[in-house]
Parts: sequence; structure tokens; C-alpha cells
Amino acid sequence: MRGMVHPIRREDGTAGPGMPPRARDVSSAAVPALDVRDASRTFGRVRALEAVSLTMEEGEFVAVLGPSGCGKSTLLRLVAGLGPCDPGGGIAVFGERVAKPSPHVGVVFQTYNLLPWLTVSANLRLAAEIRGIARPVIEERVRAMLQVLGLADFAACHPHELSGGMRQRVALGQTLIVQPKLLLLDEPFGALDALTRDRLNVELLRLCEANRQTVLLVTHSIDEAVLLADRVLVMSARPGRIVEDLRIELPRPRDPRETRMLPAYAEYITHLGRLMGVI
Repeated sequence: MRGMVHPIRREDGTAGPGMPPRARDVSSAAVPALDVRDASRTFGRVRALEAVSLTMEEGEFVAVLGPSGCGKSTLLRLVAGLGPCDPGGGIAVFGERVAKPSPHVGVVFQTYNLLPWLTVSANLRLAAEIRGIARPVIEERVRAMLQVLGLADFAACHPHELSGGMRQRVALGQTLIVQPKLLLLDEPFGALDALTRDRLNVELLRLCEANRQTVLLVTHSIDEAVLLADRVLVMSARPGRIVEDLRIELPRPRDPRETRMLPAYAEYITHLGRLMGVI
């Protein structure tokens, strides 16, 4: 990347001159958290994905960028076991081939899906109760999640009493409460205002690091991808292919205001903007 502050790392994995240490330590285990091999997906005559391959180690946070309709959400659905790859491709999560939804995987989609007759607290409890988590543990996690999401004053409210952004925060909390090993996020913050989005980005990073979760995030926001991720994958227009795998060498923990002041941050934004055709 021309002019990049942190362009390369030595072959032995150590930081070169002027480079920070790796964004986060990841597992050295032989089995990756996520292994996608030649995954393609065709709907009728439309080829949505074309031979996508990627590997994620445990504890990594990877963001996926690409134009609308390039198959980003389709890729997430395949990883979640909500649809099959075309013949010839395959996906494994923690060494297990994906053929159906896994209890190790949590998904937050673009649109919330809350039960309207349940309160915020009850909606947060729902997935944990289905998983059979002990009630005292559920209650402790619900109390903490209400604080994290900024919804403590709305615990007894029903979904119709909340704004769209607040409902989406509840949907995110439902998934985070069960602490999945692999968290799939399909633009979960798109409906939120900028300040709330930044706050939840910081809290998401804190929670994922505390629980050592592996995260695959689909987003249209270059800023969000650089702020959150260890790596950013850029996809082409349909049929979606990965055209760049960029490691983000920015120090952690990442505070939005401080991180955005770093020269390297601006250069990552510029580089990805050019790849995406917005600069």
C-alpha cells in the first residue's frame, strides 16, 4: 500500500521498524475458528459468491467491506449454517463442518426480531433460557447488558415503546448474552446515531476481548471497519470475491477519538476508500 505507515511485517511475525505489536494475540491452535474454502452460492441464474476462501484464528475480529449486492450477507448466512454452499465448497467452524446452525455461533442481522409481548428484559433473557443457562447467571448477564446497551431505564418496556435503534440494541444484547464463540454481525449498528454507534463499538470490543470471542462483521462503513477490526476483507461486485485482505495495525484498546487522530488511521481510510471507489 503506497504511503502506508505500517505496510509490512517481517516474515518471522515480529514488528518491523516503527510498527506496533499485533493488534491482538490470537490462538496458535492448528484448528482455525473459521475456515471457508472455495465457497460459492448461486440463486437461480444469479451467482452471488464466487470461490470465497478465508481463515480466521480464535480471537480475531474481521470486517467485510464491499458494494451493495456483492454477497456479504450471503457469506454470513453460509457461515451461520442458514444455507448450503454450492458443490465444491465448504465451511468449518472450530473444526466442525457447517451443515446447520451451531450453538457456538451467534448472529445479529440488520433487522431486529423481538417478541412484541415480552419486555426488554424478557427479550434479553430469551436466547439464554433456550440455551439452558442457569437462571442466576442469566439475571446477572441481563443486568450487565442493560447497562452496556444504555437500556437500564427501559427494562420493563415493550418493543413498540422503543425507537428502532433501541430495538436493535436489544437484538444485539440477545446474542451477546449467550457469549457465542463466533459472533456474526450483519450491520447491526446501521440504524443508530453516530454517538451511540461509537459507544456500542467500544463496548462490543470490550465484551469480545473479555470473552475472547471471534467476530466476523459485515459493514458498509469504512470507518467502522478500521476502528474495530484486526483485518478488513474487501469484496468485489457480484459475484463476490475477496480482492484484498488488509491487516489493521493500530494499537488496542481503541478509543474512537484517539484512534481517528492517528496518521495510520487516515491512511487506512484513504486506501480502503480508493478500493471501494468512494475516493
